[in-house]
Amino acid sequence: TTFPKMHTPPYTIVSHTYLYPVASRGNIGFINIRGEWVIPPQYNTVFDFLSGIARVRDFDGQEWLINGFNDKLLRIPEDVVFLSYQEGMILAKDANSDSRRFMNWQGEWISNSFDDLSQFSEGLAFAKASNGFYGYLNKEFRWSIHPQFEKVSDFSSGLACVVKDSKYGYITPTGK
Repeated sequence: TTFPKMHTPPYTIVSHTYLYPVASRGNIGFINIRGEWVIPPQYNTVFDFLSGIARVRDFDGQEWLINGFNDKLLRIPEDVVFLSYQEGMILAKDANSDSRRFMNWQGEWISNSFDDLSQFSEGLAFAKASNGFYGYLNKEFRWSIHPQFEKVSDFSSGLACVVKDSKYGYITPTGK
């Protein structure tokens, strides 16, 4: 299957060190550490910033991904549940299933769906293959480490914890 490519976001992603959600007169916005409005109160629901991106819901029920300048980067389609944004990738799932996959900034699916799929960590995302085992995908959505593990974790400081044949161990991003 060929999918559209992952494009960079249409606006600059700015990672403010601290933006805090605050309600005022029934609307929610974000303030900085000095208590100054950075994004004026205008949303019904907001979620914390992560990697410079926050999910917000307006009073019409529409969800958006915004940056720290309140640029609307992506309108989240109604049939999509946004899960996370990290390392330039949007992880989401179809609202009608539990399958997860990646989406680009145009709202198009760019990977196959998996029963279990993590966000990218150190350039790799774990995924549960159809054989029931876990492996790791690269950012081209190809198996970098083929599915062979019963359990896995995200990579951190160059290692991931895995379980194979009921034995625990650690692997590097090369699979060794």
